[in-house]
Amino acid sequence: MHGKNLSAVEYRRANLKKISLFGVMFGFMALTLISVIQPVQASTIHLSTPNIGTHLYELGTAAGDDKAYGQIFTVPTGNDFLYDFSFLITDRTGTNLQLTGNIASWDPSTSTSSLLFTSDIQTVSGGAHPVSFNTNNLQLVDGQQYVAYLSVLGITQPADLGVLMYGGYSGGFLYADSGTNGSPTWLTDYSGLNAAFTADLGSAPVPEPGTMMLLGAGFLGLAVYGKRRKSA
Repeated sequence: MHGKNLSAVEYRRANLKKISLFGVMFGFMALTLISVIQPVQASTIHLSTPNIGTHLYELGTAAGDDKAYGQIFTVPTGNDFLYDFSFLITDRTGTNLQLTGNIASWDPSTSTSSLLFTSDIQTVSGGAHPVSFNTNNLQLVDGQQYVAYLSVLGITQPADLGVLMYGGYSGGFLYADSGTNGSPTWLTDYSGLNAAFTADLGSAPVPEPGTMMLLGAGFLGLAVYGKRRKSA
């Protein structure tokens, strides 16, 4: 350096030093992440056993259709991270239908909700099957009530599907004929029913794929650094 030309060997050594430096940096980042990520203690809420023979029609955008179907649930103590949730639906038309999955806090005294999470528009089709939504470690509050719901509010594509129903869980089923996706006008005429619904909750956030990739890159960097030291 300092005006002198590097030989090919010197050039390779300089690059290997840079690679080694990046390897050490990624390695320390990986070890730091490992030290702060807690082990996940997930508990799955299975509200009941679905009864596929019972369902409610219709969730859709046509006149007279319901615009949102929801299920109230309570967060169990010590499991306040919501990983994902799903509803069991049945599609009457066999065509592609669009909807969103949503989570909102629930105020039983006023029968109103406040939106916390909404998914991208999801396209579903086929007969009876689950439709699931990843909530990216949405943190809730122990012992509080929330409502998970499917919605076609704000979606223009026609839909015609039903949500499969069953009893056994004391949360309560909701539906809405109007409102917005963030604030449906909830009705509770079917208070004795519950949706075929499950939710996965746990005591700690699940590492996202990007975090795992960073960990992998860190370990790879340490391996490169170790190999470089042996060959030096």
